[in-house]
Amino acid sequence: FRLALTRNISDENWNVAWLTVPTVSLVALGSLVWHMFFSALSAEDPDYRMGGMLYCLAAWIEGCGEPAVLYFLRQMNVAKRASAEGIATVAKTVATIVGLRLLDDNWHVTAFG
Repeated sequence: FRLALTRNISDENWNVAWLTVPTVSLVALGSLVWHMFFSALSAEDPDYRMGGMLYCLAAWIEGCGEPAVLYFLRQMNVAKRASAEGIATVAKTVATIVGLRLLDDNWHVTAFG
């Protein structure tokens, strides 16, 4: 989607940018179901199972933000895009620190995803 929608397309075709949200929702949900099914079959440790679930969640969150990224790329609004990426980095850092402080001792590896 990103490559197709960052090219010079007409404004009436721009409304397909929202299609990234249902597409990534289907892919992330399918990946989550697949991971849960196969991790239940094998007796892996719980970090593997939780890590896969967190990766599916992270992929879904990132995909839901894709229309905004495409919009800012097409508008060439570097300042807003840079501030959004900075906020995302700070939020990831805070989430990691909170995960390290609040999770039980055996879940510290999971905080790093």
